Amino acid sequence: MAGSIIVAKNGLLHLNTLAFDYVVERIRPYFQVINEEAMRLVYEPLDQGGMTFIALDEIPECHFRDFCRAFAEARLVANASAPTEYDVWWERLLEILKKDPRFDA
Repeated sequence: MAGSIIVAKNGLLHLNTLAFDYVVERIRPYFQVINEEAMRLVYEPLDQGGMTFIALDEIPECHFRDFCRAFAEARLVANASAPTEYDVWWERLLEILKKDPRFDA
């Protein structure tokens, strides 16, 4: 089993189950503090639908930017600890987020 982070129609990150759980659950608490409503929308497929993905593709630009802020905080904390096998996933997700036009808006 695996999980995905859907950033946009052409931006998708597939992760193994452990990496998916690690990344999305590291981001969640920061996102919840920044914008709980947006966090619920993005995590709804995972939390309410039992699906193994979170979706950013249809959220408004302001929510996308809030997710990016939460991602940046979670990544910073994760990178401050000892290197892990998940470090590559932070970088891959960052690359995909940067390709989205909402990233620099």
